[in-house]
Amino acid sequence: MSFSAKLKKRREKFKQTSKNEQSIQSREKLTYQISKKNKENKLKAKRRYKDQLTEFQKLELDQLDRSEIREKIIAYSNTLKQNRTGKILEIVRDLKNYTCITNDPPLDIIVNSSLVPSLVRLLEYEFDFKVQLNVAVCLSNISSTNTYNINCLYSDGCIEGFLKLLLNNENPELLNIAILTLGNFAHESVEYRDKIVEYEVIPHLSEIFERINNVQVRKTILRAISHMVKYRSKPPFVQLEPFFLYCFKIIDMKLQEFLKKQKTQQGDFTIESLWTLSYLSSGSSSHRDFIIQNDILSSIVKLLEYGITGAHVPSLRILSNISSGSEEQVQAVIESGVLKLIKLYLGNVKSKLRFESCWLLSNICSGTAQQIRSVFDPNIISLLISILKNDSQDICLQASYVVYNIICLKNPDQIEFFKTKGLFKALCDCLNIDNADLLYNTLGIIEIVLQIESETETELKDNNSLAYIKIFERYGVIELIEKLIDYPNERISSSATFLIDNYFYKENTKEIENDIELDFD
Repeated sequence: MSFSAKLKKRREKFKQTSKNEQSIQSREKLTYQISKKNKENKLKAKRRYKDQLTEFQKLELDQLDRSEIREKIIAYSNTLKQNRTGKILEIVRDLKNYTCITNDPPLDIIVNSSLVPSLVRLLEYEFDFKVQLNVAVCLSNISSTNTYNINCLYSDGCIEGFLKLLLNNENPELLNIAILTLGNFAHESVEYRDKIVEYEVIPHLSEIFERINNVQVRKTILRAISHMVKYRSKPPFVQLEPFFLYCFKIIDMKLQEFLKKQKTQQGDFTIESLWTLSYLSSGSSSHRDFIIQNDILSSIVKLLEYGITGAHVPSLRILSNISSGSEEQVQAVIESGVLKLIKLYLGNVKSKLRFESCWLLSNICSGTAQQIRSVFDPNIISLLISILKNDSQDICLQASYVVYNIICLKNPDQIEFFKTKGLFKALCDCLNIDNADLLYNTLGIIEIVLQIESETETELKDNNSLAYIKIFERYGVIELIEKLIDYPNERISSSATFLIDNYFYKENTKEIENDIELDFD
C-alpha cells in the first residue's frame, strides 16, 4: 500500500470514529463521569419530593432499623392487597417518605414485597389527589435508582400506569412527576424508550409543552425528550420537529435577552434546550441539515461568546456533532465563527470543555485540506501540544487526531512550527501511555514526520537544520518504539516494527557502514 493510500485509510477511520456507536457511548461516559455518590445525590435532589418534615422527623426516618421497616412494608403490602381504604393515604405517605431517606433507602424491600402492582393501581385513585401524588413520587424515586429496580417496576406495569396518569390528568405537579418517571425509563435503555415511543408519548408531550405554561413542567419535558433521543436510533423526525423548533426559539430568545440586557419573563429553558438539541444533532444527516438550515449555529456561538453558565458543554457538543457529518456540514460549523473562540476552551481548567473542544477540532480536521488549514493557528497548536504533554489520556487522544490530520497536509513549514513548539518531545511522552488508539496515532504522526523528512532531505541539509530523526533519538524514541514491537495489538506492533526497520534501523545501518569505511581507511 502506498504512503498516500495509507494516510487516506487512517483519516477515513478517524472520521468514522465520530460517528460509530461505541465512540458515542465512550464519549458519554467520559463527559459525564462523576463519582457514584455525587451522581446519586444529584438524582435525589432533582427527583424527590419530601413532605415538610422537621429536622427531628428526618433524623428519625434516617435512623429507623431496616428490620422494623421491612415488617411495616410487609404489613402495608397485605393491607393494600386486601383493598382496605381507611389507611391508604397514611400508608402511601410513609412509603414515599421511606424512598426519600438519604442514606440507604429501603427501595429493595419495597420492590421485593409485591407492593408495586398495588401502587400502580393507586395511580388511578382519582378521588384522592394526595394519594396519587404520594404514590407517584414513591414510584418516581424508585425509578431513579438502578437497573434491577427499574426492571421490576416495568414488569409490574409501571410504564403503563404513568402513561395513563399523563394522558388523563391536568394537574401540573402530577404531570411533572409522570413525565419525569417516563424520562427515567427512557434514560435506562433504548428498549424502554421504544416502548414509550410506541404509545406516541412524544406528540402528547409537545401538546403539553404548548398548552401548560408551567416552568418546571416544560423543563422536565425537555429533559425527558433528551433521554428519549440520546440513543443513536431516533424516534420519527415528524415527532421531534416541534422540539427542534422550541429549542431554536428558546435559544434565540436568550440571545435577544443578552443583546437587549433584559430578563426573560417566561422562565429560562436555555440550558435544557441546548442539551436537548445536542442529542437531536447526534442523529441522522437530515437532523444536522435541519439545524443548519434554521440558521441557529451563529446564535449558539454567540451564547458561547457571552459565557452563559452551563451553556458551554452542550453548545460545543452541538457544533461537534454537526461537524461529524459531511464536508458541507463541517463548513457550516467553520463559518459559524467558533474557531475564533476555541482556544479559550482548549486552555480551560475544566476537562469537559477541553475534551469537547478537541473533539470538535478532530471532526473539523477530518474534512478537506482547506478545512484542516483553517484550524492551523499558532495559539491553537500551542494549546494542543500542551494537552499532549500534560492532559488525561482521553483528551490527549482527541488532540492526537487533530495533530495527525494537520500533519497529513505534509507542509514543511507547519512541521517546523510544530517542532519549535515541542511536538516531538510530546510525542515521545505519549509513547509511554498505555492507550492503544493514542499509541497508534502517535506512531502514525512520527511516521509522517520522518516520511516528510526523507522527501525533503536535501532541503534540510541546505538549511543546516538538525534532522528530525536525530531530535527524536535525543528523547529516546528508539527504546520506546522497540518496547511496542511486542505490544498486544497487531496494528501497533506492526507500525512500531515498520518504523524501526525503515527509519531508525536503516539510519543506524548507514552510520555503521560509514564507520566500517573509516576503519578500512
